[in-house]
Amino acid sequence: MKRGAIMVFSVMICCGCGSDRSRTVLVETDGTDAAPASTELDDIVRRDALEALRILDEALKSDDADLAGWAAVHILRLGVKHDADAVKATLAECVHLADPMLAGLCWRWFATGNHGDVPEWKKRARGEPIPAVMAAVALARGGKIPAPLADALGLTEEPVGGSKQVRQEDREAAVHALIAPYDNGPLALALIFVESRRNGWVDEDGKQTAMRLRARLLDALAPEDAEVARTIEDSKPSKNPPGTRLNDRLEISLIVQPPKMIRKIVLEGSGSLQVEALRAMAITVYLPVAGDLGAAAAALHSEDPLTRVEAARTFLLLAARATE
Repeated sequence: MKRGAIMVFSVMICCGCGSDRSRTVLVETDGTDAAPASTELDDIVRRDALEALRILDEALKSDDADLAGWAAVHILRLGVKHDADAVKATLAECVHLADPMLAGLCWRWFATGNHGDVPEWKKRARGEPIPAVMAAVALARGGKIPAPLADALGLTEEPVGGSKQVRQEDREAAVHALIAPYDNGPLALALIFVESRRNGWVDEDGKQTAMRLRARLLDALAPEDAEVARTIEDSKPSKNPPGTRLNDRLEISLIVQPPKMIRKIVLEGSGSLQVEALRAMAITVYLPVAGDLGAAAAALHSEDPLTRVEAARTFLLLAARATE
């Protein structure tokens, strides 16, 4: 690692462990100021990591369904040890929330088949397509997709526009980067599937891009599950594929700002601006330096519960990247 970066251990600790809650902010070195000894930095990061885990565990138990839901999906995204029963119960409640991003992420984890009984689809229509896509995969595990979702994963009989997606790999990479704070792949595949079906993209061989992306999504969520694959392949054709609003949700103007500016906003901003800066940091920082971890650690002490949860996710994500 270059000067100013730190070595961090992998965080795999039971949520709810005690932590030192005193506020300590890491400071990035610029080559002129001596950095603390690595063991001292490790101690600071260890304490902040425990605090981040405590925040997620506390939010998971919150009466605020949205806050608990974000804690649950962040816990699963990070792969840290957790109260499995509490996470399952929260996911089951939050699949029905109005927030399509959060509902889609909760359905995404049921689609893996590892989080207990799959909830029912309670809406009369599918609405926003991303939760519908994830729910269809999850409910296909029972061998039948409910009528409102019958075409959620269906292909068009012919590509809608028959248009070839320009620089498709670049688009996929951009979507995966924007979704990285929330998920490690399937949500991005679902979003690009919806886009490609809506816009009628085709691959070089003339086949629908949506067909290939649907296969990749099933391989990510239900690998080698023949029953799920059969059920999905029997989906009704989607005659008028809906668009998704999640692209607007994912647009973060701050990602074009220099790292120092993003850190400054994390440290000095408040409300939605600080949350956006934390998400921008999670998207753009793949080689964390001490200043990145320090800014995220400082936000752990925000008075706003959602900001603390976002900071916990960002801190632990950056700490994991620092070990790679």
